[in-house]
Amino acid sequence: MSDNSFHPGEYLQELLVWQNTSPADLARITGVPETSIVAVTRQRRSVDAELSRGLAEYFGNSPQYWLDLQQSYDRDHD
Repeated sequence: MSDNSFHPGEYLQELLVWQNTSPADLARITGVPETSIVAVTRQRRSVDAELSRGLAEYFGNSPQYWLDLQQSYDRDHD
């Protein structure tokens, strides 16, 4: 097991704080349920295809970026 990976929710939480955006704001903008966003930021849920599309749209990267973060975390913590 590697300690190099991190849960995408940890990164998402940092981005939200840095941009002064709440999970409710992100949910409203992306159309992703707020409960999903909160669950990921609390590391209780994985990033899935729907959430990855919303995050990519908001943060200007690709859905695959978010899915790769999740896959890396899962691989190292399984």
